Amino acid sequence: MAIIAAHEGNVRRSSKEKTDVEQIEAVTTTPPQTLVSSDATTITSKTWFVIFVLSSTFGLSFWPVPTTSAMMSRLAVQFGDPTSSAWYIPAYTTANAIGFLIAGANSDLFGRRWFLLFGNACCCVGFIVTATAKGADHFTAGLAITGFGGGFAQMAMCSIPGE
Repeated sequence: MAIIAAHEGNVRRSSKEKTDVEQIEAVTTTPPQTLVSSDATTITSKTWFVIFVLSSTFGLSFWPVPTTSAMMSRLAVQFGDPTSSAWYIPAYTTANAIGFLIAGANSDLFGRRWFLLFGNACCCVGFIVTATAKGADHFTAGLAITGFGGGFAQMAMCSIPGE
């Protein structure tokens, strides 16, 4: 080690240890200015309607999961096939994932409108099939159709901030 300084007989050697350095900055406490434009943006009733519809499209496509899971065992018993309840939610979620994979990339290429409309139509058909189900297979098919349409309807979430 190298000798740095000799002071009254004491020898100080260089150290490889780091010392703490404290820096203090002066920060002004003036609040930021609020920009008020004379061109106040107004949201029309048509815009609010579109936001409501798109929000509903996104939210309603997921209702089968909590509602079906809450009454799944009763439905299976009513349909006379207690083991069929194992397929209700997986049919929905699997079809939802497939629909989302198909619609996700393609809606970026071809536009969201037609994919969103197709998803809503599939959800409507699936809800009708599920509501009129007389058996477990019919009910599971309705959930799968609804799930597939729900995957398409998930693009509504991406459209809401742009409205």
